[in-house]
Amino acid sequence: MQITGGNTAEFRFSAERFEQNDQVYIIGTGVDITKQKELEGKLNASLQQESAQRKKAEADREKLKEMFEEPPTPKCVMEGPEFRYVIANKAYQEVVGQQTIIGKKLTDVIPEVKQQGYVDLLEKVYQTGEPYMGRGQQVEINKEKERF
Repeated sequence: MQITGGNTAEFRFSAERFEQNDQVYIIGTGVDITKQKELEGKLNASLQQESAQRKKAEADREKLKEMFEEPPTPKCVMEGPEFRYVIANKAYQEVVGQQTIIGKKLTDVIPEVKQQGYVDLLEKVYQTGEPYMGRGQQVEINKEKERF
């Protein structure tokens, strides 16, 4: 429906019939829903964008997981200031001597790295964002020790 000024508006229209004194009447009602439809359109666009971003994030996460599983070198991802394991490939799990480390803290899985200064190095990387590249340093891990 056109309204003055050449703008288009959208209305929800209803019609009802009623009779009174042998006369038949039709009552028509129109409610302007233009703004509601605009908001619905914006909401749908926003939901589609969020869905697309979620799908991309999931695909990126799967790709990262696949990349971690492929190489024979030990790799892991930890999060937060407690350094909880999020991802650890099989090679890493073999190195630490455990298979169920996801969600556990680094110092619970391999506590000996704290005394070797590696937790301090990770804390610095976590705090500053500056990468650390070790050259020729050794890490001693006690695989025989029972954990937990």
